[in-house]
Amino acid sequence: MSLSGQSLVTALESCKSRLTPTKYSTVASLALLVYDHAITFDAEVVNVWNRPGSFGKILFIWTRYFGLSSLIIAVTSTCSGFFWWQAISITVLNVTVEVILMARVYAVYNNNKRLVYGVAGFRLVTLVVTVVIWALYLPSGLGFSPIDSLTGCYAPTTSTLVGLCFVLSGVTEIALCACMLYKAWITYKYNYGPPLLKLLVVDSVLYFARSLHSSLIDLPMT
Repeated sequence: MSLSGQSLVTALESCKSRLTPTKYSTVASLALLVYDHAITFDAEVVNVWNRPGSFGKILFIWTRYFGLSSLIIAVTSTCSGFFWWQAISITVLNVTVEVILMARVYAVYNNNKRLVYGVAGFRLVTLVVTVVIWALYLPSGLGFSPIDSLTGCYAPTTSTLVGLCFVLSGVTEIALCACMLYKAWITYKYNYGPPLLKLLVVDSVLYFARSLHSSLIDLPMT
């Protein structure tokens, strides 16, 4: 959908009143995240930093500190830098979360490499498509507000291809969620596996559902 002229002015005026709360909520999120880092850093040093290197340790450190740095950059960046960073950080965080969830699927399916390699291969293809779409859309999709009191730059036009990025991510999450739902059904039907496995399956299904929900919410906004 594209907007021009008076319709663009009307749209920007309608969202002007929501910009300040959005900025405040972003800063509040950053403050909460910094507070969480501060009160848990001692435990992090003992339980993570002092442990031998492992794939899980790398993922933990990456997600913990990339998320923090991503929010700091989002708060301090302006104009095109903000949009570029949002596209990059959202894509990177989504892929990181999916890697963690793939590792869980790999574990609960007794190290089934074919299953994980199949999903990972599909996600790699969709990632390439996503990067191409962002690279083509962002340089031409930004503009400055025609309202003097509303500073900054915005995305007055949205390519339908941007929605494809969220669709592709959603397909990957549906496939992973289906794997976990099947394992959950087997686990509870036959009372199979230790309590830790059951907890891992339930936690993963809930996380898959939340991640898919986010993709579905973002889709109508494109």
